[in-house]
Amino acid sequence: MACGGCNKKSNKVVQKTTNIIEGWTNLITQRYKNTPYVKNRAQICSRCKQLNNTTKFCKLCGCFVPAKITVKKEKCPFGYWGKIV
Repeated sequence: MACGGCNKKSNKVVQKTTNIIEGWTNLITQRYKNTPYVKNRAQICSRCKQLNNTTKFCKLCGCFVPAKITVKKEKCPFGYWGKIV
């Protein structure tokens, strides 16, 4: 018998992994670099106290911010910016 929450957890892990790969791909290829939503997210994150300015990792979620902000399905853990539908 399968765990009722296992599929949900598994789906979340798969989605998070997909988002990480997408973010790094976008960052490396500079896809979306000059789009309004990436510029806006970058500006918001640059002022956030949770951003480690040296490493560019978010202290709260642990993500590499320059990659994360390029993924439309991602959102800020503080709610400063959300998913792009």
